[in-house]
Amino acid sequence: MSMIRLAVLSLLLLAAPFAEAQVESISPTETVLPPPASVPEVPSPTTPEPVSARRFQRPQLTLGIVGGMSFQYLIETPFLSGGAELRIGALTRVVEVSTRLRFLAGSSLAGLLVLQPSLTLGVMFPVDSRVRIGFDLTAPPLVRAMIIRYATHPDWGRALLAGIGFETSIDIVKGQGNRALFWVGTLGIDLTTVLANGNQVVVGPNLWTGVGYRF
Repeated sequence: MSMIRLAVLSLLLLAAPFAEAQVESISPTETVLPPPASVPEVPSPTTPEPVSARRFQRPQLTLGIVGGMSFQYLIETPFLSGGAELRIGALTRVVEVSTRLRFLAGSSLAGLLVLQPSLTLGVMFPVDSRVRIGFDLTAPPLVRAMIIRYATHPDWGRALLAGIGFETSIDIVKGQGNRALFWVGTLGIDLTTVLANGNQVVVGPNLWTGVGYRF
């Protein structure tokens, strides 16, 4: 009987390694899970800007000073004058509207003197970052009062002017914002009404050119 027990024990000892190997072979392997994918950030919804708000631009105040020369054919007489001009207006993305206060003083070759203060309305359209084109208008109530004195006559006469001119402005040196050193030239037609001799009306060309600074 002891021999039988010994034989069974020997068989159990021999079979133990094979049983362990079989258990290991059938045990499930460890599964490595991939890291969780990051959730993309969803941008918070924004309210779209209205089209009207994008198109609207608050007008900017413009201020400029110009010094220049003017050639005018007034009362059938050519005049050469010099003076200064103050420009105050508003600038948007597409147009600039300004009021020009100009004061000129000069004479003709025949000795006819002229003092000419003027108030003019100007409208300019930007073509690019440096060039603007437009026109200036002088008409009631924006009339120019002209004072004339002949060299051979001690009294001063008066005249009224109205007209329109085509204007070009080119920025020579640009600064920050709307600031610039610029050249301006205007070619137009004036109607001169002499307040004497039956209110004579004379038509003649007007050329104004100068250099200014825009603040």
